[in-house]
Amino acid sequence: MKTDFKRERAWWEGKAEGEERDLADESINRALRWREIARNLKDVRTIAEIGAATGAFTIPLAKRGYKVT
Repeated sequence: MKTDFKRERAWWEGKAEGEERDLADESINRALRWREIARNLKDVRTIAEIGAATGAFTIPLAKRGYKVT
């Protein structure tokens, strides 16, 4: 089976766009998750994110200077 990477990329990019449009309950949930993440980042330089999906956390962490895998 051959993977159509253009199709896969388009699907994930479309999914990411929707994920970033927070609904009221999702924004509260996301704020709580960020609070927990922030409490555990002291002296951390490299992060291994499991199940990153659309990169809702991976991308912002990388932009903040963390090495995210």
